[in-house]
Amino acid sequence: MPPRKKLKLSNAVQVGTVVGSTSAGTNNPLGQQAVAIDEKGNVIVADCVNHCIRLVTPEGTVSTLAGSAEGEKGHKDGVGGDARLQCPRGVAVDEHGNIVVADCVNHCIRLVTPEGTVSTLAGSAKDGGHKDGVGGAARFVYPSGVAIDEHGNIVVADSGSHCIRLVTPEGTVSTLAGLAKHGGHKDGAATEARFAYPHGVAIDEHGNIVVADSDNHCIRLVTPEGTVSTLAGSAEGEEGHKDGVGGDARFDDPRDVAIDEHGNIIVADPNNHCIRLVTPEGTVSTLAGSAEDFGGHKDGAATEARFSYPHGVAISGDGTVFVAEKHAIRQLTSCGLGRGLATPRWPIAPPAVIADFGRLLEDETFADTTFDVMGTRLFAHRAILAVRSDYFRSMLTSTCREAQPGAVISVDETSLLLTSYF
Repeated sequence: MPPRKKLKLSNAVQVGTVVGSTSAGTNNPLGQQAVAIDEKGNVIVADCVNHCIRLVTPEGTVSTLAGSAEGEKGHKDGVGGDARLQCPRGVAVDEHGNIVVADCVNHCIRLVTPEGTVSTLAGSAKDGGHKDGVGGAARFVYPSGVAIDEHGNIVVADSGSHCIRLVTPEGTVSTLAGLAKHGGHKDGAATEARFAYPHGVAIDEHGNIVVADSDNHCIRLVTPEGTVSTLAGSAEGEEGHKDGVGGDARFDDPRDVAIDEHGNIIVADPNNHCIRLVTPEGTVSTLAGSAEDFGGHKDGAATEARFSYPHGVAISGDGTVFVAEKHAIRQLTSCGLGRGLATPRWPIAPPAVIADFGRLLEDETFADTTFDVMGTRLFAHRAILAVRSDYFRSMLTSTCREAQPGAVISVDETSLLLTSYF
């Protein structure tokens, strides 16, 4: 495996506003908790206050994809504005453009198709709780964060249960780490570990789950085998703002995490009103914003910019960081980050070389080998023959007559259908 790219923080980091402002009194008020990026570069917003899923285009146009445009809450599967959600707090996008939603107050996991059709994958809006099972038989307590692994499984930060859960594409729910109704801070294996209201989750290239363990004020790591460790922040749950390495660093109620292709972790640190960066080795720095001021809204260079309780973060395909904060979507550019791992790759069309190669094989102009099969001439390419058949490889690399330039290879009593394979 190639060595990780070391991130070099640039003094050129700039903070801008994509849409919204410092108050709800805008044309497109957003009360967001989380963001995700789809393959077209749209920002998907979990608008908790307005109980809906919004979409912000790269040009800054805001529309409501699912849920009530009037902010009506509830639980109802359906299409677009007919569907109802209640304080969605986490979103993730799969490779097909489907949106997974942590529908927090409805205690369930919802799916939204690119066309806006909403369905319930797991959990029940009738009652919260902690129960593993299938579909509506499973129970969550205020699920707040979601991420999708390479197999299509959904990792859930089940905040009220103090657990990390897993939901298969078919809706089967299990518990990966933590113990229901037992909050705390403890590293260890699976159910021996303890979390305190985990809110955000992300998955790195090795399948490790990074957790924003909010009430423990730290960033945790869960291996694919379920072993939990603390990557950065106080193991004693001490809050604050301090850059440093591992346990020397301090956060204040971290709410969300995002990872780039090099393993760098972006953290939404709301009570410190800033965006933090954690390297794969656990070194913490402040990427933008200031913990010295009591929040605000100001665009500009990293140290001059101000945020107001940033809750959600996502990294786009070009390394731009998008931030969901109170009534606005912000962006950080020139951060030196790689591609966001949670951002679906653009659909890849079949390479043009394949079509070109097919046309070449159909065109006799460039054929360099000729067969005479019972009086019928067939043309082929010796490179293709050599790759497909050891017999022809031996023949065409020998000094025999058939291997000479311009030679015609005679084939008798052979089916034309068989020879057409070549």
